[in-house]
Amino acid sequence: MSGAGASPAAAGPPLLSRPEVQRIFWPLLVALLLLGLWQGLVVLFELPVYLVPSPLRVAEVMVTDAGLLFGALLVTLKITLLAFVCAVVLGVVIDIALEGARLCREFEKRIPETKVYYEYSPESYTGTELEFAVEVCNQVIEIFEPTPERKVIINLPATVEMATPNVYADSIEWMHRNLRYRENVVLSLHPHNDRGTGVAAAEL
Repeated sequence: MSGAGASPAAAGPPLLSRPEVQRIFWPLLVALLLLGLWQGLVVLFELPVYLVPSPLRVAEVMVTDAGLLFGALLVTLKITLLAFVCAVVLGVVIDIALEGARLCREFEKRIPETKVYYEYSPESYTGTELEFAVEVCNQVIEIFEPTPERKVIINLPATVEMATPNVYADSIEWMHRNLRYRENVVLSLHPHNDRGTGVAAAEL
């Protein structure tokens, strides 16, 4: 007698039950259902295209105005890239100031018999937005931990005069009102004389 025939190979799992397929299928199905709902509501309520364009209208414009949209995309990408670079630069600036302040505090521990007083100067103060300048100064002040007996000096320079003396004076007043631990901070002015108004800037 002949032996029993070989059993057929076990069939694999159904296509839709495979995890790698489900990760694509279900999100795609939900997206299609939402697009269909969007299209149906626009048609049902006869919504004007300038208010809520339908998905089909959006697809049509993407094809007919591809050149114009691509130009707008390039502008958006340039702005995004510039914003990213600015954020990185500002982050590095803050990190340099804070790490420098922490290093000073660490080195201070090596000379416990010496009274150490600190001064911080945002060198490009007149070319910096006040909100950013005060944020950096406040974080440095937090690290220095000023007290009435050991105040911190915050020097606000007009390294390059970029405005009239009254503008510089207004910025000093704003910083005076927004610095933390103001009672433990000595504000120091450092106007230059590029425009011949250094004395006026200091007096105002």
